[in-house]
Amino acid sequence: MLRRWLVLGSVALVCLTTSAAAQSIAPLRFGVALGSAFGDDEWWWPDGGHAALSLTSQQPGSRFGLRVEAMFDYNTSGSSGLDGRISMAQQRTLSLTINSTYRLLGRSSRLYAIAGLGVYQYSSEVRTHDFGTTQEVRTFTDATLGANLGLGLNFTAFGREMFVESRLHSAGFGDRVPLSLGIRF
Repeated sequence: MLRRWLVLGSVALVCLTTSAAAQSIAPLRFGVALGSAFGDDEWWWPDGGHAALSLTSQQPGSRFGLRVEAMFDYNTSGSSGLDGRISMAQQRTLSLTINSTYRLLGRSSRLYAIAGLGVYQYSSEVRTHDFGTTQEVRTFTDATLGANLGLGLNFTAFGREMFVESRLHSAGFGDRVPLSLGIRF
């Protein structure tokens, strides 16, 4: 149910922003973001990382913006059982999304909401060892359409526009929430 509302809200925001952005052409800005992700197991400790490249278009006085983004995310985890079995899991996600941004609390606010749709390619590999005698490797790959929704904050540091944001993704991330720090040129 949450996924359905996330997709519907993202579609509505993308459609609204696309029509607002079509009225005037804003300069494109290139962005780079890096971050880590936090999961349900240990919410206070990051369990992976990600990197993103983006192109953003937003008029200086407008509340609406449009962002195209490519992202790579990874996660590794391990566990050992009482029977001596050791499991190591690696998950990777590649995504290409189109996102709408909406400046909250007025035209000059730095707080914004972001929502979008995209294609997510997810792959995982699980290696299980049994006292070093046997090794089992299972792999899984899937591509799906997904949506994302989150909040961000723009700020200026070192003479550059920077941002910090966090988004909930409906595909490819499981129970993890990435937190990004980025810069725009």
